[in-house]
Amino acid sequence: MSNNYFLPQKASSEATYSISSIGTKTWTAPDANNDGAPYNITMEAWGAGGGGGTVSNGLGGGGGGAYGKSVITVTPSQVYTFQVGAGGDANAAGGYSGITLGSGYVRSGGGSSGSSGSNRAGGTYITNNTTNITLVSTTGSISGGAGGARVGNSGNPGASVSSILAEPGGNGGAGSVGGGGGGASSRNNGGAGGSSGGGGGGAGYSGPGASGTSGTSGVSTGSSGYLTFTFAVTGGGSKGSAPA
Repeated sequence: MSNNYFLPQKASSEATYSISSIGTKTWTAPDANNDGAPYNITMEAWGAGGGGGTVSNGLGGGGGGAYGKSVITVTPSQVYTFQVGAGGDANAAGGYSGITLGSGYVRSGGGSSGSSGSNRAGGTYITNNTTNITLVSTTGSISGGAGGARVGNSGNPGASVSSILAEPGGNGGAGSVGGGGGGASSRNNGGAGGSSGGGGGGAGYSGPGASGTSGTSGVSTGSSGYLTFTFAVTGGGSKGSAPA
């Protein structure tokens, strides 16, 4: 009677890369399954909060950054760009966080600023499929809260955001005699409007938006974004290198 022999299968593992530093990094997708075929990554991204409007620029609160959790198909050897958004300075919008390849992307947008002429809107989750980067599914996404407007001599509070997935949600920043409150993100509260000062900053991942400062400058900033992604490694495939 002949013996039967079976080669053991290589155990699978999981690779996780997280990016907290503001700006862009590139990542060459490894051959995760040792077969040259496309595979899925699961990405979570938090957009940055917008900056509040100063005394001379409307006194509105900045919008909160958006959040999204996505399953995305990538292709080995393709070079992808990841971005983590910076919190907006006074009168400036927050940056988006997400992945891009050519005209394709999956992004959690940054909040608008609270300056005059801005809509103070929270960031939104947006996608565009193209070759070698395809959104498979969205586990959950939510827009940031809108910043509160200055109405007359008083600022309105920023909008709150409900909990989603493992995210607790946040409360909009309180308005004041001066500026409007900043909008919340899925994770943090918006900044409070300054008394006789600027609008509060919108929230992102790194913390609540800054409160508007009292006085003529009224400077308040939004908080920055964050991004993390994971993928399975099977069949002796490669985890590759961290985005750099």
